Amino acid sequence: MTRTIVMLALTFPTAHAQPPPKSAPCPCGTSRTLGAWCDKHEAGYIANVKIESVDLFEWLDAHGHHIDPDKIECPDCKIAIRDNGYCERCKMGYVKREAYLSRLTYHIAKARPRKAAELKCLTCGNNARRFGWCDRCQVGMIGSVEIAGRQDYEKAAESFRILLIAVTAAPKCESCALAIVSDTTCRACSITYKNGKPVPAPAPAPSSPRR
Repeated sequence: MTRTIVMLALTFPTAHAQPPPKSAPCPCGTSRTLGAWCDKHEAGYIANVKIESVDLFEWLDAHGHHIDPDKIECPDCKIAIRDNGYCERCKMGYVKREAYLSRLTYHIAKARPRKAAELKCLTCGNNARRFGWCDRCQVGMIGSVEIAGRQDYEKAAESFRILLIAVTAAPKCESCALAIVSDTTCRACSITYKNGKPVPAPAPAPSSPRR
């Protein structure tokens, strides 16, 4: 089951990830964990990372979606809904019976937002500037959120690392940025990405010798 098929079981009270009207108040100062897109500043935030590509921000889909469990056919998703887990088959995570359409936003939804002033541990404070694990506190920081559990942290950190690569690539090519976070091929540059890195193009098949 693909991400698109599973999305059919979601309920969308408003248009998907549409920027707010220009009269809407600026959300930048209120939430930088899984923040809304700010039309005034043309940016959104995920784990305190500023994203200026609306296409990239929409793909990451920062907010959870209500689901209709009766429309979920994937058995792994059914278990994930029950356990606040992640379905590897459908690339969907579930927190409090809401669906998250990327692994990164799923882990952030489960995480604990932290302000810099709250972090008394020097290691955690340094990790919060980017990302890292603290053996002393047994927590990992992904930007401005704290993740308990080394396994969850490692998976979230890998997704976060790829996000940072995509954010850097977006000003040059938004299509590449989308391909980086989705492990697909850039439609503009014809570059295929896997785990945030370009995949070498296959060598051309040797031509048959002329007779």
